[in-house]
Amino acid sequence: MHYAMESFTGVRPTADLTVANYIGAVKPILDAEEAEPDAQSAVFLAEIHAATTANPRDVAVHSRELTRTLIASGYNGEIYSQWDIEDLVGPTELSIRGLVSVARLLRLPTLKDKVGGDDKIDTAPVDLAMYPMMMAADIILARPEFVPTGKDQLPHLEITREIVRAHNAKYGTELPMPEAKNVDPINIGTLSRHEGKMSKTEPKGAIFLGNSPDEARTKIMKAVTASGPGAEMDARIDNLLTIARGLASASDTRLDELTELADAVKAGEPQTPTFKDGVAEITGDFIADLQERRDSVSDSEVDERRSRGHEWIRPIASATLDTIKTSQRT
Repeated sequence: MHYAMESFTGVRPTADLTVANYIGAVKPILDAEEAEPDAQSAVFLAEIHAATTANPRDVAVHSRELTRTLIASGYNGEIYSQWDIEDLVGPTELSIRGLVSVARLLRLPTLKDKVGGDDKIDTAPVDLAMYPMMMAADIILARPEFVPTGKDQLPHLEITREIVRAHNAKYGTELPMPEAKNVDPINIGTLSRHEGKMSKTEPKGAIFLGNSPDEARTKIMKAVTASGPGAEMDARIDNLLTIARGLASASDTRLDELTELADAVKAGEPQTPTFKDGVAEITGDFIADLQERRDSVSDSEVDERRSRGHEWIRPIASATLDTIKTSQRT
């Protein structure tokens, strides 16, 4: 079989996106499309994955709004729902389970991280342990040449590659081998006093795409920095500067001044309010512009785009599953 697309990215619609989600997940998709406008790409909305930890009704709402955000952001590739091909994902997952051992799944570092280490691996829920198998089914069905992958998800892609290799060897198929397209994820830290990433689960330390521009500006101005120069101040200021760079256009002249202000703050100069005000301005402008563009995307346009994606992916996924089934029964 041949590759059906160049690039394939899955996004879990568990809640309203934060600016960290936008910078870390949506913007790389847009940047990749801009760099290779003729390459066939696809974003699949991983609702089945999301519904393992979130209310399915909420997932349905967030899935539609994520579609709206992608359209408003100018994404031109295909967008399709995992639920729309659920009847193909399940049989594919069942068909490939026999190619991976339980021991192999339990060795995944991502599973160990989720449950809290080796000593707690026996407490892992079945759906969490089987998560890589569903991800493998999604990738195998779509037949992408490249899957943009950060270091944390690379073990999952390697499981997929092992399955493809084993299936081709055992059943004589020619399922295409997906390759990793390494990406360096941009991690945005919380704006609160806590440590760690900006998260949907800590609203006070996060800026959501659904916040008003004024709310976004206020959160930036209230963002915790530090009482004086040092490693903590450097990290907090760099975090705010990363937000500004991720939300502004590359040609935005305000970034040069912000970079100089950031250096001044880290050197101990009393420029923190001025620096924050600059970041708040860029953040508020981005939120206002995106919300205006999102409001201009009608429900019928969202439906049409998802329908187009479904019509595009279904014959691809059906052909893949037919190949798998035929090879295993003859």
